[in-house]
Amino acid sequence: MKNEPIPDARLLHSGGVFLPQWDATTKCNLLKQLIVKEAERGFAHYLYELIPDVERLFDTAGSGIALREQALPGLSKEQVITWIAGLCAPDFIFEMEHSAERCSLDLFIILQPQEARNFKDLHAYIHAATLGSWNIRFTLCQRNQFLQQRKQGNLFCVLSCNEERLVYAREGAVLEPMDNRVVAEWMKKSRQTLETGLGRGRQIFEHASLFQKGGANELGCFMLHQAAELSLRGFAAAFSGVYLRQHSIRELLYHCSRIHRRFASFFKTATELEMLELLESSYTGGRYQNDFTVPDHLLEALKKKVATILACADEIAARHMNRYFSLMDTRG
Repeated sequence: MKNEPIPDARLLHSGGVFLPQWDATTKCNLLKQLIVKEAERGFAHYLYELIPDVERLFDTAGSGIALREQALPGLSKEQVITWIAGLCAPDFIFEMEHSAERCSLDLFIILQPQEARNFKDLHAYIHAATLGSWNIRFTLCQRNQFLQQRKQGNLFCVLSCNEERLVYAREGAVLEPMDNRVVAEWMKKSRQTLETGLGRGRQIFEHASLFQKGGANELGCFMLHQAAELSLRGFAAAFSGVYLRQHSIRELLYHCSRIHRRFASFFKTATELEMLELLESSYTGGRYQNDFTVPDHLLEALKKKVATILACADEIAARHMNRYFSLMDTRG
């Protein structure tokens, strides 16, 4: 939600005085503020779903760029964080990434146990709060889960959620230091998880080539899917402690992109998104649908794309492990 003042409603009936000719941006911001205030007052969270429609309604320039993507001036990073803290009363907020130039912010938010609203409602609140000004990426995590992960030595919760990245702490909340021995044991387990996931991914990738040579493109595409899935799941588990139980390559790439942004770069164009859809469809189509087909040129393109993903996972994993071991050395 923006900080622009809402025009005085008395102007609507002021003895024949006409309303000022607001531009599309002003009208859009006014309606969004009214929607947010009404949603909060009546706990009608479904009203937040109207905000994208309001933005499309007032995107009169025909540029194809929604108002939310134009980074309207106003809120600073500190104001955004303060607003979010007021919405969900967190214990801690960690800044994973920040770009003032692009008005983008990536946050890891630790919620108090007494937070009554569920994650879905809080997502709506936060998106509404920053709509039209900042591109916000965020993860919500309950404090008990966060503390349990730190106690177990989770690399992300221990080494990425540190004092340097702490941008908000509730009064009285203390980020306790960790025992290096626990972290070292977790790093050992993470390395094993990583090697298992990436190793299985590479082996299955070779099977994709065998099916391709035998003319079974559909099974070859399914093997590419499995190679990407196992590698990405192993990568996410090693560095975040989260064992993702799903088969969507799109979602797996998203989770891995929270660890490193390069994972968000593989499927961007319309052609690449069609390739991704084909790859995801192969999970069931390659095994169960007789009418599912994969042309030679698309299988070859997907093979190159998945090979790039596996190479990226190998490279970033090695770099992250080296970084974590270096951090451990500096921690003594």
